[in-house]
Amino acid sequence: MDALKGEYPLPLLLERLKLPKSSYYYQETALKKQGKYSNIRKRIPVLFHENNGRYGYRGIHALASRGGDRHLQEGGAQDHDGRWACGQGQGQAEI
Repeated sequence: MDALKGEYPLPLLLERLKLPKSSYYYQETALKKQGKYSNIRKRIPVLFHENNGRYGYRGIHALASRGGDRHLQEGGAQDHDGRWACGQGQGQAEI
């Protein structure tokens, strides 16, 4: 949609897609908003790769807990879709 916004007016695009304007702006602001656990999601892959991918979720949790990261202690390191927030490829296990 953003790619076409430069070529066509937004009301026309919304009309063609039968998308309410409020829904479009809601999604636009939701994508720009920083997530609650975004700092943890950035830190977990760093810890994982610093240890050459040898630690599983328990080892990563222990390392992060030593660093004083309370979110990992309370909520775990899972993403919303049930995957571990370790980045892509190796270390991304489904629950």
